[in-house]
This record gives sequence, C-alpha cells and structure tokens, in this order.
Amino acid sequence: MKNLVALTSAVFMSASMAFAAAPATSDDFDSNTLGSHWQWKNAPAESDGMSLTAAPGKLRLKTTAVSENFGSAHGTLVQPVGDKACTAVVKITTAKMKEGDAAGFGIVTGQSNALLSVKVRGIRKFVVLEENDADKLVIPMPGHTVYLRTEVGDDHLASLSFSSDGEQWTPVGDSAFATDPSSEFAIYNFSTKKTGGSVDVDFFHVD
Repeated sequence: MKNLVALTSAVFMSASMAFAAAPATSDDFDSNTLGSHWQWKNAPAESDGMSLTAAPGKLRLKTTAVSENFGSAHGTLVQPVGDKACTAVVKITTAKMKEGDAAGFGIVTGQSNALLSVKVRGIRKFVVLEENDADKLVIPMPGHTVYLRTEVGDDHLASLSFSSDGEQWTPVGDSAFATDPSSEFAIYNFSTKKTGGSVDVDFFHVD
C-alpha cells in the first residue's frame, strides 16, 4: 500500500512540475508558422481551416466542418493555463462569421469548460457565456470587434469578461470556474449550420 501511495504521489508531483514549467505564452501571430506552445484539441483543423498569411499578423480560423457543439468541434487551439495567477486576453474580429457560427475564448478543464463565445443568430451577434455546452448568459454584441478576457486568481478560480475597446470590461457570470493542472486556454471557431465563416484573432496576451 505504501508503494502505491508513493507511486501515486510521484506521478502527481511529476505532472504538477511539468505543468508549472509550461505556463501560457503570449502570441501576436506575427510568424507564418504556429508556435509549438499551441496544440489542437480533438483532431487538427483542415489544412484550409487555419491561416497565418491570409491576414498577416493575425490568426484566421475558418469553419470547415459542421459540429454539434464545442465538445465535438475541430479548429480549437489550446495551451496550458499554468499554476500561477494570470490574466489572458484575446482580440477577435468577427465580421466574416456566418449564422450558426460560434467563436471565442475560455478555459477547458478535463470534460468541463467555461467559454465566452460570439454566436451568430440570424443577422445578429451575441456574447454568450457557455458552461459545458449550455448557454448561461446571452448579451447583444455591438460591432465586429470584441476582447475576451479570462482572469485566474491565486485560488485557481477563473472569471470571464468582455470588452468592445479593451479598456472597459463587463464581467459575465455570477460564479468563478475552478481550474486545475489539466486546465487549458482555448481559442476556437466552429459552425453548427454551415461552413465558410471565419474570424481573425489579433493576439493572445497573458501576464
């Protein structure tokens, strides 16, 4: 029994140390190749689903398949949150989204997620707080540009907010989302109706 406990502790410490050694890395998407700090969740996007040259200095994510929800969607980039308090912000241009598209930013922890999505319904766009594939809060979105922010505290609880200018922030949700060593930041764009829509991610900044 002691050996089992020791082995379990060693595995946990090893995972925690690896996790601590790889905090999230900011990206301005200035390179023509995607940094090694990013990984694809589920299967990688189709070859034409991601571009760093279509809009130089931006990451373009284009929908190439129809998915039922975020959990089954391709075209999602992730990287570890890290084990320290941090604030991460993305700026997304949504002018080329189509009806049924959902694009955004948030945190994935195991089979759970807390996401801030821009969703297109008819001719209107909404900022949607989504937890585990269920819409919790829907707010009309003005304009085509949105900043999405995730703040992780020393208590490993994350809160989400959005802004139209990157200065004035609107918190969403009435509770914080618990993170753990498996938690990852996620940037995504997928369609529930038809393909061909796209978003441009200007940057991912974390501090």
